Amino acid sequence: MKRAEPKNPVWDSTRSMLMMTAAIEKCNIRFVAVGLLSLVIDLLLFQLLFALGASLELSQITSFFVGAILSFALNADGGASELKQSSIRWAFYSRFLLVALLALLLRSAVLMLLVGNWQWQPQTAILVAILMATTVFHVGAVFFIYLQSDASEDPAIRWPVVTISVVAYVLILKLIFMGCVNLIPEEAYYWNYAPPSRLA
Repeated sequence: MKRAEPKNPVWDSTRSMLMMTAAIEKCNIRFVAVGLLSLVIDLLLFQLLFALGASLELSQITSFFVGAILSFALNADGGASELKQSSIRWAFYSRFLLVALLALLLRSAVLMLLVGNWQWQPQTAILVAILMATTVFHVGAVFFIYLQSDASEDPAIRWPVVTISVVAYVLILKLIFMGCVNLIPEEAYYWNYAPPSRLA
């Protein structure tokens, strides 16, 4: 019977840090250039659609998916040999779709806050929304789409990254929606009757 080797926490944490460094090194100049190109195309397409009379929602969703698909196609080109198997290909596409939908949700929330509550012009608000969504999409792409096969081999690196990313994403959404959502009627009712009654 083979005896299990004792775990060394120092070695495990060092190994995790080395894997994180390798993951970050893969985020090279090409990846950044493709991200900037998709950002510019996203912005220009939004401005064009909005100027032609399309609604704010249609313009931003269409331009987002055009930029995201362009970025995905150009960055996934390097790993085309790994995508020959059908199961790997569908897992790859489903991770892309999940990350894209999460980025789109954040972008829509930021746009709703800036245009709806803060009364920004849509052409200005989309800049902030695109920057935030592009950042979320590309960070998600690095850790959950392109490097998933590397990270999935070691749960010591995969789960902390997933946990921190999910907590940060939910916290950002919560902060955005705190400024967007008004009181529901029940909350307003209790707010009106909350002050202590005064004697007449």
